[in-house]
Amino acid sequence: AASLTVRVDPDPGYPLHVAASLRDVAYDSYKLNAVTLEATGTLPNHTLSATVHSGGSEAHVNLSAGYTAGVWKGEINRLAGRDANGPWNLIAPAAFSLSSGKISLSPLAISAGAAERLEFAVDLDLNPLTGQVRAKWAGLNLARANSYLKDSQVTGSSHGTVRIDFLSGKRVALAGNAGGSGTLIAQGNRITVQRSQITIDGNDQGLRADVELHTTDGGSLKGTFSSIVPLKLAVPEKGELTTEMSGIEMTLLNPWLPRDTRLEGRISGRARGR
Repeated sequence: AASLTVRVDPDPGYPLHVAASLRDVAYDSYKLNAVTLEATGTLPNHTLSATVHSGGSEAHVNLSAGYTAGVWKGEINRLAGRDANGPWNLIAPAAFSLSSGKISLSPLAISAGAAERLEFAVDLDLNPLTGQVRAKWAGLNLARANSYLKDSQVTGSSHGTVRIDFLSGKRVALAGNAGGSGTLIAQGNRITVQRSQITIDGNDQGLRADVELHTTDGGSLKGTFSSIVPLKLAVPEKGELTTEMSGIEMTLLNPWLPRDTRLEGRISGRARGR
């Protein structure tokens, strides 16, 4: 079901008030119970608010903005929500700007409880594409992803940083690291990671990615991928992969195998390939 109302006030500038709503919107296995949107004001000066309800989760956003000389810019004043793991909120207002030639978002920082924090920022020129996108997070509750997962459940926490630089000449630089611990349950199989770390660094000189993982039952996995091919926003065409594993449960592979196929036991060894 959908509804739309539009009202024009006779005040200077003829302020416009628009209200729209959608109910019971479904896509694949995902469902939105209700979506509402309200906009009030004139093109140079207006406010916008939206609310989304899905199952036991909800999200709210409020912003004030204006459109002048081809640029829409303003400030996100509120961004808040709640899911099965508790509430989350915008720490401070975040400025944004959008035009045909540039996108910018000052650090948008969200916190949840005493430990969780997520920060995201964008500063991009579009013609040609140059600038950067960066994000960092700490104490992120992985269980917040469960409402979007179909056949698996995850618990635990993660921390990390990532930065992508778009340089002149269609060059790209990427640097980041992420770590965490937790438990993944998929198709009846359980794996608990005591600690994990991923580090990636790439530019026009090539790419290197390192992975290290330790499970609570004594298993470990280390791997490195390196390539001298200049980094692009695509999988490198060639590179070298080395892995070393010890006591890794083979049941880890079961979620990606046909349903009538099952592996059991542990595997240890080394591998190298190009």
